[in-house]
Amino acid sequence: MIWRPQKLTRKQLEERRMEAVRRFQQPGHVQDEIARDLGVSKTTVSLWKKRWREQGAEGLKATVGGGPPPRTFDVQRFEEDLAKGAKHFNYPTDGWSTRRITEMLYLTQDVKFHSQHMRRILHQLGYSHQKVAVQSRERNQELIDTWVKSTLPDIKKKAKGGKSHPGGGR
Repeated sequence: MIWRPQKLTRKQLEERRMEAVRRFQQPGHVQDEIARDLGVSKTTVSLWKKRWREQGAEGLKATVGGGPPPRTFDVQRFEEDLAKGAKHFNYPTDGWSTRRITEMLYLTQDVKFHSQHMRRILHQLGYSHQKVAVQSRERNQELIDTWVKSTLPDIKKKAKGGKSHPGGGR
């Protein structure tokens, strides 16, 4: 039996150690063979056997990961708050930035993330970076529509007719 996945979960690591325990209990077991078959060093097998003798199989069970518990938040509430817009949270404009979103989440759910991590979370939730389309304050959509309907077709006709320059050619 050869055991060699690239990355093992805690459960798989425990299964591998339990396989070693099963083999320790067989008469005539050879630690070199166990190490080779399970893809670990001889030293590791020796340490497992020592721990097994001292603590039994319980000593080789998987452990819980260290560190603080993961920070979680209510995604539905978060998306509802985003839909309200940034002005609802006293920002001068309605656009969201990563910094604003991070602050809003802290204010509404008391959960704080670094802005770089918040970007990853937003990406996982299906959000993408959007740039605000900047438009001139003097923009007159009615004039633009009129130009597109009346002037632009004439320009296109002239371009098709071979007259690409207003002066009639070069």
